[in-house]
Amino acid sequence: FIRTVFERERISILPDIAVSFTELADDRLGRVQVEVSTARDVSGKEKAEIETKLSQKISGTASFTWNINAELLGGLVVKYGGRVIDGSLAGQLSRMENALMGAGVK
Repeated sequence: FIRTVFERERISILPDIAVSFTELADDRLGRVQVEVSTARDVSGKEKAEIETKLSQKISGTASFTWNINAELLGGLVVKYGGRVIDGSLAGQLSRMENALMGAGVK
């Protein structure tokens, strides 16, 4: 397989192939990749509590990746299976701004 990728000068798409392979393997094994972004570092205890609660809502075996994104201001954003749950302060402020703009408030 790798030889064919090299022979056809498609080495640039190798990272995409790896991502697709991982997604297929996860799907076959019932794994769900869950990305959790928070505004600040959270303790191990907090992570465990969040992972437990999310695992109960996700069908399959959840595999968590944690990121820190200060632009969130507070709260967290969870991404999995094409879904995004935005519980961040920045997201709440953005939704509030959109609602006010839609209502004609300046």
